[in-house]
Amino acid sequence: MKNLPDPVQRLDAALASAGEPRFLLDLRKIPKAGRVRRWLGEPQGTWFINLEFDPAHPGESLWTDPVAGRYDALAFFAETTACQY
Repeated sequence: MKNLPDPVQRLDAALASAGEPRFLLDLRKIPKAGRVRRWLGEPQGTWFINLEFDPAHPGESLWTDPVAGRYDALAFFAETTACQY
């Protein structure tokens, strides 16, 4: 999935560019206007991976909504692993 075209992984790539392995981004504190607000108000591509993720149909788990005004925070993890039962 690393070679999918922009904007499919645009939000993931932007968060990863911070260079931190994990962090919380408080969206309540972003400016009310300006470049950051506009960018977060545009559709952003990211993966919504859950128990039902099917690698054969990755588009079903692609989320492309704006994050500004929809969420209070974003949690970023550079790496995750599958749940161990």
